[in-house]
Amino acid sequence: IFGSLLSIQLVFWKLQTGNFLLWSYAKEGFYFLHPEWVNFLFSFRKGLFIYTPFVLLSILLFSLTIRKQTRLLISGLGFFVTLVYFLSSWWNWYYGDSYGSRVMVDYMVIFILFFALGLQQIQYKFQKYVVLLATLFVILNVFQTYQYYYRIISPFDMNAEKYAFTFGKAGSQNQGLLGGRDDMVCYHTKPLIPVFYDKVDFIKPNNKFLYLTTPIFTENGKTWLSFTPSDEFGLSFKFSATLFEDYSSAHVELSNRTKYFSGNLNRVFWTVTYFDSNYNVYYHREYKINGIPLKVNQVRKDDYSFALVKPESSDDIVQIAIWNYTHSTFLLTDLEIDVKGIVE
Repeated sequence: IFGSLLSIQLVFWKLQTGNFLLWSYAKEGFYFLHPEWVNFLFSFRKGLFIYTPFVLLSILLFSLTIRKQTRLLISGLGFFVTLVYFLSSWWNWYYGDSYGSRVMVDYMVIFILFFALGLQQIQYKFQKYVVLLATLFVILNVFQTYQYYYRIISPFDMNAEKYAFTFGKAGSQNQGLLGGRDDMVCYHTKPLIPVFYDKVDFIKPNNKFLYLTTPIFTENGKTWLSFTPSDEFGLSFKFSATLFEDYSSAHVELSNRTKYFSGNLNRVFWTVTYFDSNYNVYYHREYKINGIPLKVNQVRKDDYSFALVKPESSDDIVQIAIWNYTHSTFLLTDLEIDVKGIVE
């Protein structure tokens, strides 16, 4: 019976691909020597205990009340530790867009069992307080699922600052406010190779890839680029595709500091655009410049992390640029860009 059930998947693979066994994640894998268990459990990006606090309550209740039943305690916690180790070793430990840790959904019944086993071990007068706390956690979980559905919270790159900003917020006026970008580096088994780095000096740019047309403004010894309603563009890096031809892909770490004056920064972007030899666009991505909406005269530093795909031809151009789509007024400084290549 077991063999017949197991063979269903194998037969489908054989019919579709000609092989009984198939690794469907061909260019992905595990980092077993570097499990991200702390992030997997506690990160504001997708931490299990942060977005599903009922699980933390269940494990604590189970551990504290079953501690005298050694065999049950070891088997229960052993299962949990092993599960977390394997799941947090996957290269993308947060598993892409979702609310919370989606890979743990299949195991929620286990944590409900932990909760039930622990609950029956405590006195009735304390049970109602534990159930009340669990109920509050579930309500929070459902409310944040609503926030996820309506794009009030990010589906993949939340952090502590964004979490605090969006906590308890509801309504259409809070939808789509978060910006920035924080992609993980693609799975790789070889070290990243430095391709390009620059801590930009706006007064004396020291690289051939930078193009500036916006005015420069100096305040208290700090040099800013000044964007006004007339400056829809004005800052860009233009790379020849030959710079990336030896790499399967590349990864960009970018940072800047922004001071806001007027307009709508929620529609100002860092853009990544690929042009062919005839200057036709065949790839374009946009990342909001402000991680959290700024108030007038407020300054904040934002960090961005995103992938660059391999260009189609060595004649192409890869451009990373600011697009002041809403013709807003703001200053930009402390620009730093670091590009690394991935070879597989």
